[in-house]
Amino acid sequence: METCPTCGEDFGSERAVKVHHAKGHGKSLVATEETCHTCGETFVDRRNRDRDSDHRFCSQECRIEWLESRTGEDHPNWSEHIRTACASCGEELARAPWRTERSERAFCDPDCLGAWRSENRSGTESPLYNTVAVDCEQCGTEILKPASRVDGRRHFCDIHCHGEWISKNKSGENGTNWQGGHDRYYGPNWNEQRREARERDDYGCQSCGMSNDEHRDEWGEDLHVHHITRFGAFDSYQKANRLNNLVTLCRSCHLGKWEGIPLRPDTRAAE
Repeated sequence: METCPTCGEDFGSERAVKVHHAKGHGKSLVATEETCHTCGETFVDRRNRDRDSDHRFCSQECRIEWLESRTGEDHPNWSEHIRTACASCGEELARAPWRTERSERAFCDPDCLGAWRSENRSGTESPLYNTVAVDCEQCGTEILKPASRVDGRRHFCDIHCHGEWISKNKSGENGTNWQGGHDRYYGPNWNEQRREARERDDYGCQSCGMSNDEHRDEWGEDLHVHHITRFGAFDSYQKANRLNNLVTLCRSCHLGKWEGIPLRPDTRAAE
């Protein structure tokens, strides 16, 4: 509950008191008479917000003029600069203390920095001087590597050679995710089991409902029949091709969200 300071009437919020006072008593509780910190003119400040600064300005122009004057020693973050010399040409420089703490060397500009590096960080003085020649694992090109990185690992010219090597040596049985694989031949009873699976599932995709006729129109082939647990996980085609391990799917659902999942949600018992 808020109370009007003039008439004592109670209101439900501070804003309501301010509106009441401005309209009922003809005087704003927010507006105050201030003196511009830049030009010295007196003005009425009607900003209805907390003020985090003692400085008042009659216009944005006066505020900008004051901000632009806060440079050098007048800036609140000013600290006494340290006199030093450029490590390359010797010209005298003034540096902030925090820059001196971060680096003992100072430079006039990037040109002086580059000149110093050419003189002090090349040849035997370069951090990369102690390198060893190795051959790219893919193309055989000789490349230089820091001695600390020549520890039996494979080396490549660039990401392209690395990618080609992985495609050649880390696919199929050599892949880290290889699970044994299987032939596309699913045994002598596969055609019969596939036909029975489609018939059991009413010739419709068990995921999205697409019919076999619709599938032929869109894909030019019959609905797929998918092994719920992959074929290669069984020791015989008879077990792999049991009806309770088969589900009818359209091409999109088969390759999009069923393939690659080891355990399917289909739990029908064998017929």
